[in-house]
Amino acid sequence: MRHRLKKMSRQAGKALDALEYTGDVPVQKTRVTATTYGPDGAETAVMTDREIPRVPSGDGPGKVWIDVAGLSQAEEIRRVGGLFGVHPLILEDIVQVGQRPKIEDLEDYLFVIVKAWRYDGSAKELFESQVSFILGQKALVTFREADVPAFEAVRTRIASGKGRIRNMGADYLLYALLDSLVDEHFLALEKVGEDIEDLGDKLLSDPRPTDLETIHKLKRETIYLRKSVWPLREVVSHLADGESALLRPETRLYFRDLYEHVIQIMDTVEGLLDIVGGMVDIYLSTISFRLNAIMKVLTLISTLFMPMTFVAGVYGMNFKFMPELSWPLGYPMAIGIMLLMSGGLFTFFKLKKWI
Repeated sequence: MRHRLKKMSRQAGKALDALEYTGDVPVQKTRVTATTYGPDGAETAVMTDREIPRVPSGDGPGKVWIDVAGLSQAEEIRRVGGLFGVHPLILEDIVQVGQRPKIEDLEDYLFVIVKAWRYDGSAKELFESQVSFILGQKALVTFREADVPAFEAVRTRIASGKGRIRNMGADYLLYALLDSLVDEHFLALEKVGEDIEDLGDKLLSDPRPTDLETIHKLKRETIYLRKSVWPLREVVSHLADGESALLRPETRLYFRDLYEHVIQIMDTVEGLLDIVGGMVDIYLSTISFRLNAIMKVLTLISTLFMPMTFVAGVYGMNFKFMPELSWPLGYPMAIGIMLLMSGGLFTFFKLKKWI
């Protein structure tokens, strides 16, 4: 699984400005996309050798969203970070992607780290990637190590003019992107919940030893989801109730609503953890029940054959004087006694409701 224990610390002897990407997403060329927007329209362009657009100044309505996809090219990260005077330690946190979701208020800008989750239906696995935000007065910069479908959905909304994004500040764009990431959490939880439900039905009908591995995988994914969501609650709470001048009062209301969504995700994750935690007991109980049923059948067969074995053992003794041995009806009599005794035992078990 590609989203778990990542290398977080830089190698010994590495300089602070080395900016070594520590993720496991396949290395790709860093792509910088700039979207300039306002009430009158929006324009998106991929920045190659062109200069990154300057941040709008003054009280005008223009805003800019700079999206950096791929964190392997240190020079591009520095180039974009230099636009805002981002501290080298912040740039280091951006490329070392094993970070815990967090928020830092550095007066001139807000620095936010969250996790994006994507469910792979073919592999039935969750994949995690890190997303970092730098929020300025009129600009938002996002750094992501992998593709995030939620970002494209927000970019489409900006281009089409739907919603409030064009008429609101850069802080509202931060809310829109975080809200889309939280929605992806819901989608991931829904898929994991379906996998858990399917596995639960399978454990009751046809449990197999390989199901223990599946249980462990689902439990591990759910635990990592919880580790991602709990600090996310702190991040959104700070955005909703913090004192940063970069967050407008009218936007804080949206962050409070987002906080309720995060709490709902936390409750869902805790519920899934409880279900997955009990699956081992379900597996063991089902296996034990099936084993008991098999042993019950085998014990019944053995008990019904015991009288037959007893009669066959008596008449198998090598005594010279056994009257039944020379009697023409001796064999039918022995068979009848065997059937009668076994039938009596079977009737007794039925009356006792043991079978």
